[in-house]
Amino acid sequence: MPTGPGFWLDPRNGALHRVTTHNDWLLDPENQKKVGLTTKQIEVLATLDPAKEIDEIRMIGVMSGLIRIRDYGNRVSVQFYAPPAESEQSLRAAVKAMPTVSSDKHPFLTIQNLHDDSTARIHLSVLVAKLRAGESVLQPVKRIEYNELLRQRMDVLLGTSCE
Repeated sequence: MPTGPGFWLDPRNGALHRVTTHNDWLLDPENQKKVGLTTKQIEVLATLDPAKEIDEIRMIGVMSGLIRIRDYGNRVSVQFYAPPAESEQSLRAAVKAMPTVSSDKHPFLTIQNLHDDSTARIHLSVLVAKLRAGESVLQPVKRIEYNELLRQRMDVLLGTSCE
């Protein structure tokens, strides 16, 4: 079970949805409407096993444009899915949400772009400075095999291209 508060952040409108678990929240039809999931995404969610396919459920959330956030106390985890050229927008949205997400004024963030597995381990103040300076934040890493397989599976389920 999660150790701290979790949130789905909708960067399109700044809405921050507090969750117990990201996957359970996303399975609720009312929440699916709130965040504007497509008919296809909703259909795929209905086919997934909520006990065994948690990562697939969460991946639909981030692939729909949502940002997954959880405050663990000693760090805040941020995950999103965006082509590299669009990742700055997700980072800026996450920065804007931090005062609501964490009581720490300068939390340490672990950030992952699930589009390409790029990451950052960074304090909020450093992230803000890098964004202001137009500096690169996310570091490319070797693609994670599990995530690669998950992206491929989602491509099949959603009938879309992951690239």
